[in-house]
Amino acid sequence: MACTSDSVRVVHAGWRWMKGDIKSACVPNSTAVFYRRTMKMLLIPPGLAPIPEDDNDNFTFLSGSSSPSDTPPLTPLTTPHGSPDSISLASGNDTEVVASDGIKFYTSPELLQAASPVFAAMTRPSKSGLPSTIYFTDSLLEASSIITLFLHLLSSQSYSSLPTPTVQSFNHYETLISFLKKFQCDRALLEKLSRMMRVWLEEGCISASRIFKAGCMMGDEGLCKSAVQAGNEWTWVGESRGGSSTYPASNKRRKLNLPGSEFDLHKDGIFGSPALDISAMPYSLFKSLPDTHKFALLRATRNVAGPLVVLDQCDWDKVAEDFEKILSEVKR
Repeated sequence: MACTSDSVRVVHAGWRWMKGDIKSACVPNSTAVFYRRTMKMLLIPPGLAPIPEDDNDNFTFLSGSSSPSDTPPLTPLTTPHGSPDSISLASGNDTEVVASDGIKFYTSPELLQAASPVFAAMTRPSKSGLPSTIYFTDSLLEASSIITLFLHLLSSQSYSSLPTPTVQSFNHYETLISFLKKFQCDRALLEKLSRMMRVWLEEGCISASRIFKAGCMMGDEGLCKSAVQAGNEWTWVGESRGGSSTYPASNKRRKLNLPGSEFDLHKDGIFGSPALDISAMPYSLFKSLPDTHKFALLRATRNVAGPLVVLDQCDWDKVAEDFEKILSEVKR
């Protein structure tokens, strides 16, 4: 099967799938890919040769119809010189990593040991001298999609080689942050991920509110500040439930909730409000942010903008009625 101009042969940086009775396939750039459960992956140093367009190679992928819609797409990356047949796919010292959904990876134990003291303990040589195997069990935090991103982050020589997420798939990167923190990974990995998130924010790939949340999760105050600076470039106007949009995609003020649809306090922000207007964001986002950051954002907004209403002249009876209504919705 020949690749067309709008498709790529997908090979992760520093990875090659182990061969078997598998046929070649190409997937569109926009198509998310999902690995066959029996497929194995091996970490190898990234090379400089272009991805071969040989129709006789033995890589395969399942198309978007078989994969979750929020799986991060893999980008076309470079592979080492030589054909797959000539490459030694595994050394006897490689550590086998088994994701919670059963997909297996092979990687260097030295990389894992340098990444985390937890992994260093897991990969100590056994008395038998056989290579160690790490079994992950958490169905969310340790699934193959997260392990793939972790090993990609760990092995990449440049932060720019990480797959660019979509709005829908960014939750995988949020889960990756939780994975890195759970296993006490080196701060340098979080810093590498943070630099990439700044690029995604500047390029308009991901909203300021999502980057702000990620900064909170990482304890990265600089990333939070960058998100706040871009807070007015995104508004709670967004895509409809069906994915259509009332404004062109090039509109600088991105859209996060369509008027006319049924308003959901937990999922929808107030139409037209800046993404980091803390009084307008959906409850699901609000409760995911730490109190320290919410207070700092709320007070900073008031200090700069000033009080929008004279509160001592406000109708507090109406405030009380609205408070009761909103509190009831929040508790649902």
